[in-house]
Amino acid sequence: MQAVIICNKKTKTLSPLFEGRNTAGCFILGKSILEHTIIRLQKAGITQITVTISKNAGELLPLTEKLSAVYPIKIFTSDEDTPKVIRRAWQGGEMLVTECKGNHFYTFEKLRKIHKKTNSPLTALVKTHIQNPFELLSVPSTDFSYTGVYILSQEIIASIPLETKITSMDELVELNPTSMGVSDTSESFDIKTPADLLLVNKTALSEVLEYDENTPEISQGYFNKSGKLLRGVTIIPPVFVGKNTTVGRGTVLDSGTVLCDNTTIGEGCYLKGTVVGENVTIGDKSNLDNALVDRGVNILKGATLKKMSVIGAKTTIGNDTTIEEGVKIHSGKRISPQITVCEDVSLYTDGVINFDDDGAICDLQGFVTPYFCAMFGSAVASALDVGNTVFLTSNGKKSATFLADAIASGLASAGVNVWRMNNATRGEIYFAMDKTDTAVGIEVSVDFKTTLRLFSKGGLKIPQHLETTIEENLNFKLFRNSNSTDFGESKNADVFSQLYLSQLSKIIPPRFSGLNVRVRTSDERIAHLADKLFHHRNDVNGETVTFHINNTDEGISAYSEKTGYIFREKLTLIAVKFHLASGKNIALPETFPDACEEVSKGMSGEVFRYGVNGNKQEKIPRKIAGESENLFVSDPLFLCAKIVSIMQQNKMSLKKLSQDLPEFYTTKRFVAVTEPPKNITVTTINSPDNNSKAVVRPVKNSKGYLIYAQSLNAETATAFCDEIEQSLKQLTIDS
Repeated sequence: MQAVIICNKKTKTLSPLFEGRNTAGCFILGKSILEHTIIRLQKAGITQITVTISKNAGELLPLTEKLSAVYPIKIFTSDEDTPKVIRRAWQGGEMLVTECKGNHFYTFEKLRKIHKKTNSPLTALVKTHIQNPFELLSVPSTDFSYTGVYILSQEIIASIPLETKITSMDELVELNPTSMGVSDTSESFDIKTPADLLLVNKTALSEVLEYDENTPEISQGYFNKSGKLLRGVTIIPPVFVGKNTTVGRGTVLDSGTVLCDNTTIGEGCYLKGTVVGENVTIGDKSNLDNALVDRGVNILKGATLKKMSVIGAKTTIGNDTTIEEGVKIHSGKRISPQITVCEDVSLYTDGVINFDDDGAICDLQGFVTPYFCAMFGSAVASALDVGNTVFLTSNGKKSATFLADAIASGLASAGVNVWRMNNATRGEIYFAMDKTDTAVGIEVSVDFKTTLRLFSKGGLKIPQHLETTIEENLNFKLFRNSNSTDFGESKNADVFSQLYLSQLSKIIPPRFSGLNVRVRTSDERIAHLADKLFHHRNDVNGETVTFHINNTDEGISAYSEKTGYIFREKLTLIAVKFHLASGKNIALPETFPDACEEVSKGMSGEVFRYGVNGNKQEKIPRKIAGESENLFVSDPLFLCAKIVSIMQQNKMSLKKLSQDLPEFYTTKRFVAVTEPPKNITVTTINSPDNNSKAVVRPVKNSKGYLIYAQSLNAETATAFCDEIEQSLKQLTIDS
């Protein structure tokens, strides 16, 4: 019989343990779950074993390759769903499938015997209160769950089409009415939290001592693989001591303690029920009570770790420091000496790296280093297909260039090509992305903070599913490994800056008549481009129109003595009106005022809308938004040129252009709540009289909502915002 071990369970909830590892890499008594699974399969007499892992398996790949040197296993890499993986890995005959996601101390021998006895085409090991497998078929159970262990006949496997839409083993079982369920009576469960890992090590420790009392390594009631006697050490069994472990005199190893390989414990320490990973050093007189310590941690003299404190890999705990109960310290941190840590220490409040609502990672703590950027580049590239292209740019201080270099290395090493353009405006970037047909862009900016921003064509947010995949790749270090001969290429994109300027120059006349354009901005690059565009064309005796573009390269307003200030939304509406009149379509964000639909009436062009998720329904709007001729919606300098072009071609002043626009007023507000309901998504709300409208969406990385309201006047829009704010807060309280 062939056995296939599925290693595709991601363990974000185990954080800060095993950050960057698959569940299969979790350690139980010094061995990974994957190795324990291989050993149990061999004990069941199965020698034909295939381990299937994701192509972006991170540290699991070298672990599996290391195990392949010890055990006769084959490695199969695939990112497909489990049924497809089984079909492709199948070598004929029956197959035992086990998902490597927990402790599961069942015996495969028992499962094989029942499968053979019942002659079932598909047998599943299940958790249920019903013990009789035949009774399980006829009596519905309210306490029923699959353990992830199955035996499939060759007929069942052969019937799985390679293009099947079945995504899980559970679905495959349900589709076969003759499937047999076998009750798992062992103390098994999926490992989902640090507490689960602590419990499973204690359970495994008891099991080892119960079944292997005659093993020479068991001495005085504890499991000792260190190869030496622990002189002067008090042992209160059960205790596990791994290979090459040193324990100082006067130390007490109390019941339930597990020390993995290459661990050094100082003198006079007290460890109770604590699980310590590989290559950990614990200083003299330290006290650890039911704590969890990942690999490579350095705990200095006199430190105290209280119950259920969790220390991530390669962290240093200062001398005489106390980590309070339940506190989590994430990987790579340095905790000062002689302090008490009462709250989690992490990158963000939830302990993982997430993009904000603008698709950016902002750093005020100094964690965005060249090393981090190389991983970031690999995470982005691993979410894309080999051979795809990413547009990369950097702005601000010189350090931004070095960080961008690191990102480019990460991208190329995972088989993705890179277009590079430094110190460019966002308009130049969006234009170049359209001309190179590049779907994903990365902007590195360094001023008072470091920001890594991801975006699609036209400056839109990347699709939600892609953003989620990149976050998972980054948090779990799931990077694609390409051979050096398969690295991506890096290309210089500076030529597109001149093409961008040429594009803007084409839409405005060679000389202005009755118009003197000025652009005020603190951005040197925008000022340089604006000067090239307008200075030699100006009619110094004409009406002076001053455009103000802010330093984020987003906001714009226009001012003249006759009109006063006209802000971005109305300027965009003017451009949209003439754009539609020429028969061209336009795409706008869902939060843009509905006045554009009113303006579009009778026009030959059509208005499309896009949101923040980038789902399939938004494919056409996102495509339109990314086309270079439509970039005036996202590029202030392009909008400036568009307005000037309309004024000159139609011989109309700014005042005349703005007079016949529909009246509207917009406001944006953040509403903080204590605990937002999880089922609230992007919602559109209309007032009872239909004179006001608001788009409400939750803020990704904080407890609150953004309200985009519009109405005929400021007072009505503000009042409508107030009503929605009260409703949201009341909804939170009720939930």
